[in-house]
Amino acid sequence: MKKTLCLLLCVCLTLSLLAGCGSEASGGKQTNQPTEKIVIRIANDQADDHPKSVALADFEKEVEEASGGVFDVQVYNNNLLGGEEVYTDACIKGEIEMCMPGITLANIYQPWACLEIPFLFSDFDMAAKVFSDEWLTDELFADMPEACGLRHLGYAFLGFRCFGSVKPLESMEDLKGLRFRTNSAQSQMAFATNLGANPVPIAFSELFSAMEQKAADAYEIPLPTIYTSKFYEPVDYVILSRHILGMGTMNINENFFQSLTPEQQKIIIEAGRHFQENCIKYNKEYEQQVIDAISADNTTVLQPSEEFLADMKAAEESYKDLVIEMYPGAADGINKIIEIAGKYQ
Repeated sequence: MKKTLCLLLCVCLTLSLLAGCGSEASGGKQTNQPTEKIVIRIANDQADDHPKSVALADFEKEVEEASGGVFDVQVYNNNLLGGEEVYTDACIKGEIEMCMPGITLANIYQPWACLEIPFLFSDFDMAAKVFSDEWLTDELFADMPEACGLRHLGYAFLGFRCFGSVKPLESMEDLKGLRFRTNSAQSQMAFATNLGANPVPIAFSELFSAMEQKAADAYEIPLPTIYTSKFYEPVDYVILSRHILGMGTMNINENFFQSLTPEQQKIIIEAGRHFQENCIKYNKEYEQQVIDAISADNTTVLQPSEEFLADMKAAEESYKDLVIEMYPGAADGINKIIEIAGKYQ
């Protein structure tokens, strides 16, 4: 009888202890419970090996590690989430968390157009100094969260824009009447018109097939993109005009950003700053490799003469005024960035 009673007491005590442990685990202590992941989907238009995409992979790693795995960063390269205008609109609506648009952002936020001034930057070292200026890091995009629901985190350097063409371009005469692919940004169409060419708006995601089908004779896009997306294949010549430093911007949906804790916001902001630094670093390292690779693939790479470059620069003298006419909100920014760049020329 005593043995039976002792056995019953032991069983009751064991069950009591197990119940207590269970209630503690399901009560105040949550340390052993898995933390719900915060997904960040990023839309990018460049190929996986483009310097911008490589810097974006670094961003992904930094954010996930700094958050202890709380953030799950998912990068979609190669326009997998649609073209630039499509994925930017999706980000504004909160359908994705981050996007990497280029100049077409000026159609939504006009001050962005100030960065597309031709022949403003001589090289990447100069650009790094200019884009570290406080006005460009803090002030240019200060109104964007309220204006369109996006927050700027850093600049995405795409490389210097160069020409791809079915024929050699060695003088202004060669540009006359040329069917010149641009995107839908009014400023880029004006750029082509100033050169004497006929702008043909074609979405970036459709550019390769359009050139194959002879829908245009030439294009102008960043040199790394010419290589990583194989845009040198449907043309016979690449001309190293370096007329504009191709720019993009890393943006995050403002409502999503505000839903994060201050510590999480700090992680995102810091990683965005590092992304910008890495992006320009990788572009600088990549440029000569690209030139060598394109040349080795039987595409002729031409270096424009100083006279041709001077003629193109002269033809674009009115570009600033045209941009201000099309994007009045960029007027102050254009004058400001010219002033900042002048310090380093």
